[in-house]
Amino acid sequence: MSVIRSDRFPLQSSVSRLLPLWPFVVVLLGSGVTFSTDLAAQCAETAPQGEGPYYLVGSPERSVLVVPGDGPLFTLHGRVLDTECQPIPNCWIDVWHTDMDGDYDTSSPDTPYRGHFYTDDNGAFVLETIIPGLYPGRTPHIHVKVQGANTPLLTTQLYFPDHPLNPTDILYDQDLEVTPIELLPSGDLVASFEFYVPSSCTAPTVAADPVSDTFPDGDVATLAIGATGTAPLTYQWRRDGVDLVEGPTGLGATILGATAETLTIVGFSTTEAGGYDCVISSGCGAAVSEIAELVVGPTQWFVRGDCSDDGGYDLSDAITLLEYVFSGGSRPNCLDACDSNDDGSLGVADAIVTLSFLFSAAAPPADPYPSCGGDLSVDTIGCYDASSCP
Repeated sequence: MSVIRSDRFPLQSSVSRLLPLWPFVVVLLGSGVTFSTDLAAQCAETAPQGEGPYYLVGSPERSVLVVPGDGPLFTLHGRVLDTECQPIPNCWIDVWHTDMDGDYDTSSPDTPYRGHFYTDDNGAFVLETIIPGLYPGRTPHIHVKVQGANTPLLTTQLYFPDHPLNPTDILYDQDLEVTPIELLPSGDLVASFEFYVPSSCTAPTVAADPVSDTFPDGDVATLAIGATGTAPLTYQWRRDGVDLVEGPTGLGATILGATAETLTIVGFSTTEAGGYDCVISSGCGAAVSEIAELVVGPTQWFVRGDCSDDGGYDLSDAITLLEYVFSGGSRPNCLDACDSNDDGSLGVADAIVTLSFLFSAAAPPADPYPSCGGDLSVDTIGCYDASSCP
């Protein structure tokens, strides 16, 4: 079967119209720009076509499918975008086509003219191969499969404009033509094509921002973030715009959860005070929370067990705790006061300590009880507005 020569491939008229726009095309291919609303309406889903009888699973990973001596050469600059015109990074692309004689290789170990590769961070790729030979009954075409992490599998075929056999091919689709960029005297062709596939990929959205707070010097400070979006989500906490690192800071504090939903700073002091935010990322995008200011305040004093913060120790303290933990009651002024057993968490066990002490002469709550004092233990709960102590 004969090779497609330049004199059998009348692309010159199309090329001459496109060459003045090529610098603009190059910028768009590599920029990762967000298209306007009008342009987004043009990002219709790429039409699927059948894979044909010669697809083989497990092609080698390569984007250069050139066999020395074969030709004319074909270089395709492309991108994969979703139907909102946003690039899809790390998208899998599998390509196969005939050799220059129009034959599909299905048996040799090297399987020439087959390969798969992945798009870059801007959804871009470059394929180097040849213009396929003429398979009986078909116009020249290239088979392609495209799939991102959050997209359905697209199977389709690409065609070459102005080929005389296009009108005779029952599968030919003008919308699947590559766009010529340059046709060399040798017959080598440089072209472009953009695939558009629907995506279920949702960029992260901050559902709950961290809240500014005041903590005593040496206390345990905590911040939490809530986010939605296509999993997996990754988190990076920052102080004053600088990424936090897990572990001891070298200044007396320890950072826990620097890349988690909840950030904990053990040994909080003036060296850790500042503006904290969190960057949430995924393969679909990124979002940044509002800044929460953490400052060092005076030591907070409280009486262990006085959950109702009324200056006494009675049944109302157990009721306040149980309503808060189990019935959606309002948050007590001092969570540390509600932690009767001082285990760093709130639950029915704390109410049992209170009730047992009041009615069964059991052991009293942990220090500070019965007088005002500070919490000498290390946990992640504290006081916010305790008023029962001076």
